[in-house]
Amino acid sequence: MMEEVRKAEEEALKMAEDARKAEEEAKKQAEEEAKKRADEEAKRKAEEVAKKMAEEAEAKKKIEEAKKKAAEEAAKKAEEEARKKAEEEAKKKAAEEAAKKAAEEAKLKELEDAKAAALEAAKIKAAEEERLKAAEEARKRAEEARKKAEEAMKVLENAKKMEEEAKRKAEEAENIKLDLTKMSDNGKLPLAAYYLEKYLEVPKASDQIVNSFSAVSKNPEKSRNIVILGQHGFGSTTVGDDFARSFYDMGICSAKTIAKIKAQALNKLTSAKLNDAMAKLKGGCIVIENAGLIVPEKLEELVKLSKKDANDFVIILTGEIDNITRLFTSCKSVVPEFNHLIQLDKVNSDDMLSIAKGYIKQRGFKSYEEVDGKIKNMLLAMETGNIDRLIKAMDDAIIKCENREKSDGTTNLRVLLAEDFR
Repeated sequence: MMEEVRKAEEEALKMAEDARKAEEEAKKQAEEEAKKRADEEAKRKAEEVAKKMAEEAEAKKKIEEAKKKAAEEAAKKAEEEARKKAEEEAKKKAAEEAAKKAAEEAKLKELEDAKAAALEAAKIKAAEEERLKAAEEARKRAEEARKKAEEAMKVLENAKKMEEEAKRKAEEAENIKLDLTKMSDNGKLPLAAYYLEKYLEVPKASDQIVNSFSAVSKNPEKSRNIVILGQHGFGSTTVGDDFARSFYDMGICSAKTIAKIKAQALNKLTSAKLNDAMAKLKGGCIVIENAGLIVPEKLEELVKLSKKDANDFVIILTGEIDNITRLFTSCKSVVPEFNHLIQLDKVNSDDMLSIAKGYIKQRGFKSYEEVDGKIKNMLLAMETGNIDRLIKAMDDAIIKCENREKSDGTTNLRVLLAEDFR
């Protein structure tokens, strides 16, 4: 009986435990179901809120876009109205400016017309006054012309007398013959060779010039040809010219003609052209520059044409000693035709200064020590021994001196100053 009771109690406890577990399980399921429903409800409400917020945002966006569009349209409209207003104001201002300008132009034209009328009246008055003045001056000029005509007649008569006197003196002067063969004051060269006197201050060349000229003067029937040696770049044609002029004045040459040619140009002449050219030079002189470059055959041909029984002219060779030496070495047949040598290849700056001062004296001018310094400075820019350039520079200075003295009214002084070499 007790056992059954115990079993019944255990069975009851088990049933009670099972009921509790079932209750807890039911409660747990109920809680889970309630939570699930609550989560679904919360999710639903959240989706509804999110949807509502999205709808509100979209509505707000549309409202903002509508506001922006309205603002842009309002701004555009305001801008268009402002532009139209500005154009109207500009047109109005332009019209005002045009009206103002037209008024000013009209006023200016009115003033110009008035001024022109006044000027025309003044011209008429001035023309009348000028006419009266011109008439008076014409009367005075006529009176002066009459007096001057009377004076001119007297001057003409005096001029005729002076002309007759001058003609008489000229005829007397023509009858006076100056003997250029007489020796000059220095006793070294005749008067005919005064062109060469400026070189006599050069010790290296003085005796050679005097001896050569004297030898040719005393024996004109022999070779008169001359060789003038100079440095590289040496301007020797001037020296050749001076010999040629002196030969003519001395009567050694019968013609005043002087031909100047470079060796390279001479080499290019055909025999026919050379014959024609030398025929025109008959009795004169030919000065050849850089003569050491002549081809031997051309020099031989030239020497034959220079003979007295041909064209009777003098040959003056100028150039460097080495080139001239090579030429004569390769053309020995003509060497006897060149017996007179002038060596200017050793000329220095002091010699150049002496030549310049001699040239000043030869031209009939004077100079002072200050001019020596100017000439020395000028020589620094020249090749030493280039007498051609030196003489050209001296001629330029002499022209400036003549123009200066003519301007100052002191023509007869003929004094070179430092300013003439600028």
